[in-house]
Amino acid sequence: MNQLIQRLSALAAQHRTTTWMIHGALVALWVFGLLNTTTDFRFKSIVGSQDEALQHLIEYREHWEAEDANVLVLLQSEGSILNQKGLELVEEIRSQLKTHEFIGEVVSFSRWPIIDASAGSLDTMQLYELDELDSLSLTKRRELGLTPTVLNDKTTAAVFIGKLNSDTDNIRALLQPVADIRAGLESIETKWNGTNQSFGTIQLSSGGIPTLRADVAHEIKTNQLLFLLLTAIVTVLMLGLLFRTLPGVIFPLLLSLIALIFVYGVMGLVGEPINMVSQVYISLITVITVADAIHIISTYLRLRHPRLGLTAHQAIAKTYQEVGLACFVTSVTTGIGFVSLLSSNMAILRSFGVYATLGVLYAFILQITLLPTFLLFFKATPRAIGPIDKLSQMGAGLGDWILHHPGKIKLVFLFVVALFCFGTTQADLNNFLKDNLDSAHPTMQAHDVIDQELSGTLAYHFDFHLPKNDSGDALTFERMRALATLEEDLSKIGVVRTVMGPSQIIGRLFGSLKQTTFEVPKDTKAFAQTMLLLDDADADPFASMINEEAGRIRVIATISDIGANQSMGLVPELNALIQKVESHSDMQGQLTGVAYAIYKGFNRLAYEIIMSLVIATFLICLCVGFLFKRFSWALISLIPNTIPLLSISALSAFAGWSINPQTAVLFTIALGIAVDDTIHFFNRLHQEQQSGLHKDADAVIKATLEHLFAPMFITSLVLGLGFAVNIASSFSGARIFGALGATSIFVALIADMTILPVIMLWRERRRQKADLK
Repeated sequence: MNQLIQRLSALAAQHRTTTWMIHGALVALWVFGLLNTTTDFRFKSIVGSQDEALQHLIEYREHWEAEDANVLVLLQSEGSILNQKGLELVEEIRSQLKTHEFIGEVVSFSRWPIIDASAGSLDTMQLYELDELDSLSLTKRRELGLTPTVLNDKTTAAVFIGKLNSDTDNIRALLQPVADIRAGLESIETKWNGTNQSFGTIQLSSGGIPTLRADVAHEIKTNQLLFLLLTAIVTVLMLGLLFRTLPGVIFPLLLSLIALIFVYGVMGLVGEPINMVSQVYISLITVITVADAIHIISTYLRLRHPRLGLTAHQAIAKTYQEVGLACFVTSVTTGIGFVSLLSSNMAILRSFGVYATLGVLYAFILQITLLPTFLLFFKATPRAIGPIDKLSQMGAGLGDWILHHPGKIKLVFLFVVALFCFGTTQADLNNFLKDNLDSAHPTMQAHDVIDQELSGTLAYHFDFHLPKNDSGDALTFERMRALATLEEDLSKIGVVRTVMGPSQIIGRLFGSLKQTTFEVPKDTKAFAQTMLLLDDADADPFASMINEEAGRIRVIATISDIGANQSMGLVPELNALIQKVESHSDMQGQLTGVAYAIYKGFNRLAYEIIMSLVIATFLICLCVGFLFKRFSWALISLIPNTIPLLSISALSAFAGWSINPQTAVLFTIALGIAVDDTIHFFNRLHQEQQSGLHKDADAVIKATLEHLFAPMFITSLVLGLGFAVNIASSFSGARIFGALGATSIFVALIADMTILPVIMLWRERRRQKADLK
């Protein structure tokens, strides 16, 4: 393989014009693909079409709306809005929402049904028609289901539920509707705050899953431009300080740009849309490409020093002889880290793994074909000691220090590992939907109020199927009693904010007949009497709960965003309640909902990440073993490259961050990238051993560090800063991703520059002693 790399690089340098024409034609093809890329922010693109929970959710949404079909509007005031003036405001907001053609029904507390029983009939009025609002005590509001569903306890906050009649899984289609809703709310807020009201200043904000998705899509677009700019600035600064020449800045950037065009171009050619994690490619592919270019260029510049007397083509051949194979293996191991994500069931992670791998491998092709033609532009001129020479001197000094203090390094290493292991035991693998945006974002602030004071932003949906060919009434007494038990049991679960189901409606209707607020019929006669009175009702009160045509009945339990762990921890209890309904009726039930489908997929991630790490570690060890024909080195490589992984989980625990899907992916990425320095270290160590220029192991280690410290330090700095640009993101998750990624890279560098030389020094000294005996 090494000879093939040398021949390709030499051939490319000798036929520079032909090489440029070939790459120019390929770039034109990738640009064509780039121009045909599309975006896909649908829910299905995140979870994956093969997911069982998603399949049932898709079927469920054919008959019912899920919580991601509801835009939430939060009204907050300084004083109570449960008065006539407050009702005027609520009606104006409701009317404004109804003007949008993409919103169908709007639920608000002003139109909440109030049931009145008189003379053996049921009359339903809406709350705004009620004369005595003072009669609605907190107890009665709770019995009516008004609080906390759409009105909080203090009557200072209310939520409007706008049911979308458009495709709620197409985030791009939500951008303009969300913007229109906000514009309308802003005009109302300005109008009402401009006059003195009995309830003081008001604040209107929008929320709900559709709004959250639209905000995330907008932030991603903004962040892509920011990441591109910051990555370019960081890369230019590092390359400029390192090489101090224009070619040293332009050519690595050009290689990374071509690699990026390739990734997005191939996605466009094969019809793979850009999804929510594709923004990472901008910084990731750039810094990986630049890192390998730094190794090659710094080696070439060292070999082109006039004192060595090598021509440009001779220096190119010598450069790829020294580092070509190592760069190939580092590209393969980095690709292995990405491609191991194919074991994930989440479509978005599989896509990320495939195209990140292709990008890394194509970047290597550019390194051995296009970069050799660029190296010819670098001049071999004597110069004063530059950054590379200074860093090389630091490497030699580090080597001396390591040779004299191996014991101290071992003690520090053991302490750090113990600390990281302790932190890892405290790490929390969890996920919250609210983590997608900052807590200071208006949408997240609205969600917090809705979660804490109102109905909550998420829900468990219980979907019950009636027996096939059932021609009778959908809601029978037996089914109603079974559902009433379910709804009662759900109301006892602490995280459940509200429960909505057929028996809740029946209970309020029958309770009105009995001159109480709520009572569920206990016999078939009372049930039949209540249902008979409904025949004359103007509207079907069960329209949102019973679908006779589809033979389905549902119950909804709303919750706040409690996270994947707690949410999925309740699933066995919820399934037990479904089985209880099945045992007391002829219905078959299924738990579903957006939160359930997402959290179920996320909770599999821990197992999937562990599997991908095992696969990646095994394949990386094989690569190291075959490269150096020493499988003991493969096992040794695990030591410095396990520490960065431990640092990710430990830092997460110490900082109080949950390890969510975005940061969990970092484990496989960090392993694939961190091992690169180890491979370059082994490669240089092997060359120093084979050179015959050193009398003992100490000299070999010192020479290795002297030659490698500069490129390893700079590449790690570029990689680390490449991750660190994510800290400027408006996503808290992206900022955590950047902080953890940068930390893992720098920890890997320290481990490869300290504990790895100590281990190899100890091993080589033992081998030398054995040879002397």
